[in-house]
Amino acid sequence: MQYLFVNFTVTTYDQGPDPWPGFMFSACQCRPDSRGTITLRSPDPADKPVIRANYLEAPHDQHLMVEGVKYARKLAAQAPLAALIEEELTPGAKVTSDEEILAHIRRDGGTVYHPCGTARMGEDSLAPVDSRLRLKGVEGLMVADASVMPLVPSSNIQPAALMIGERAAAFLRG
Repeated sequence: MQYLFVNFTVTTYDQGPDPWPGFMFSACQCRPDSRGTITLRSPDPADKPVIRANYLEAPHDQHLMVEGVKYARKLAAQAPLAALIEEELTPGAKVTSDEEILAHIRRDGGTVYHPCGTARMGEDSLAPVDSRLRLKGVEGLMVADASVMPLVPSSNIQPAALMIGERAAAFLRG
């Protein structure tokens, strides 16, 4: 689990930061078990793909995120931070059961925009990219981004994406 401390609050991201002082904790699960899908909508390359993120499908993911909210509350209850807090705006102090917390997460949770694994690399027939980052069936085209990661990395995705780029450069130089 990774926690982010954000030094402002937002009621809706469309409207931007709230006009009052506040902060947010964000609990991010680093190794989710839930898996989404991305498929072609049609043979027309101009059609948008069908993306099903499938967040919180796995029971383990649900459990970890609920525990993440509980732990954030424990952090907020510690001195000297607790003395600065007037109230918990969301999900609110009355939301206490695991089911209520999970409902809040499903309603208000979001992504941290680190998608990966949509074009897995490997030598099996289901992997569209080979172990040298070449797109199978397309001569001269390599894929050098987070889509080739078979799993979400535990750390933030940027260092792993940079290493994929470095590896692609080495293949091209080699």
